[in-house]
Amino acid sequence: MTLVEWIADLDALPAGSAIEILDKRGSIRRKDAAGNWTDAAKPAGTTWNTWTYVNTRRYGARVIERNEAVTSLPEGIRALIDEYRALETERSGHLDRFRNEDGDVRAADLPRYDEARFDNALFAEENLSNLLSALEELTPAS
Repeated sequence: MTLVEWIADLDALPAGSAIEILDKRGSIRRKDAAGNWTDAAKPAGTTWNTWTYVNTRRYGARVIERNEAVTSLPEGIRALIDEYRALETERSGHLDRFRNEDGDVRAADLPRYDEARFDNALFAEENLSNLLSALEELTPAS
């Protein structure tokens, strides 16, 4: 059983983890959903971040479910994300050069813009294929 008493400890838990607040009133559970603490008994979309932080600090909490899948990703995933994010930024930059300060494509540049869009679509398709191959190499076969 992992005890949590500090907000930093809550923030360090992997996404998808669940905790139980150690309040004397009974079992109060919260689950991390995309960075927000939620309560399954409350309406969908409501968050309980402040309440969870305050009561964890006041009473403590115990981790009842830790989403290990998030913490056990193979090494190299972050590097791939950074590499392909840079390629995407470069690709969109090629198209931005055709836009004026209002974000519109100048009429005189439309034919060249359309050609660049087509070329960028091919480039993006190739990047996706390469990314999928790299991910397959990094992840163990199941």
